[in-house]
Amino acid sequence: YKDTQFSYLVGANYKLTPDAMVYAKYSTGYVSGGTVGPLPYEPEKAKSAELGFKGDFLNRRLRTNVALWWAKYSNNQGTGSASALGQILVDYFVREGIDPSLAGVFGTFVVDRGTIEAKGIELEVTAAPTQGVTFGGNLSYTDAKPKNVPEFAKLAVSLPANAPDSDYKLVFLPEWTASVFAQYDTPTLFGDAYATFRVDANYQSESYSFGSGDKHPVAVFRPYATIPDYWLVNGRAALRNVEIGGVSGEVALWGKNILNKSVIQYPLLLSGLVSTTYNAPRSYGVDFTVQF
Repeated sequence: YKDTQFSYLVGANYKLTPDAMVYAKYSTGYVSGGTVGPLPYEPEKAKSAELGFKGDFLNRRLRTNVALWWAKYSNNQGTGSASALGQILVDYFVREGIDPSLAGVFGTFVVDRGTIEAKGIELEVTAAPTQGVTFGGNLSYTDAKPKNVPEFAKLAVSLPANAPDSDYKLVFLPEWTASVFAQYDTPTLFGDAYATFRVDANYQSESYSFGSGDKHPVAVFRPYATIPDYWLVNGRAALRNVEIGGVSGEVALWGKNILNKSVIQYPLLLSGLVSTTYNAPRSYGVDFTVQF
């Protein structure tokens, strides 16, 4: 544990026109060591750089943001379950002179995962072509790679100790993410009331829910260690600014995960049995809101 650390951020902006600018910044970050329950963990450090452009066009009816970024995380740590290792952990303990009987104890541990270096690009666009109509979206690409992954970190996800660093997967980190939305606000219907209709969709490319991914030694677990790409679609329709007894109210009908897509969240392998949790299923609802 270290209770002091000097961190900083430096940056510069330059206006190309009154409606467009470029910027650059560099920063460092720090997470102090501590404990997760009784388990201690060490400090983590990060440094990052970003170059970007922000601009409004067509009389500010079109807004664009673009950013290129890079980041490096040192001494990255995570937790693991001793139950996931089996004979791999026994062999490691014997080789390191540790009592192998401890390998059979079910529990959680903190493991050093080495260094993570990542870079990417982000694009965000919002357009309001006519009164009441807004649509837009964003697109993000991330290229993240672990480096100098310690032997035990590989064993902790059931990889061989000599596996290449590229076999060690960073979990819940897709290369591509995207979202799109469209919204329409009607003219005033009565009094100050108007209706709003919105639909949005979020995309995520293939990712991993477990560090060994499709190279896990237990074949039955592999489909759960990899999360296929998917879309989640949501929608909402609302009547807003309705005067009710001197106060303003809103009634909204909404739907989440309208296509009822099931996405793996946290799989677990225990004694040869696989279990997992999934995201929330399709749901609908009605909200009533009153502002006093």
